[in-house]
Amino acid sequence: MEPVRSGTMNFNSVLIDIDVSSGLANSIERVDRQIEI
Repeated sequence: MEPVRSGTMNFNSVLIDIDVSSGLANSIERVDRQIEI
């Protein structure tokens, strides 16, 4: 797999908010972005 040098780059991830006292997830949010480089 080669990194994109120019054009559209897809960024896919999740953001998880965790309750420190219980260790459980409060929320899970999908974060998808397209970036022109």
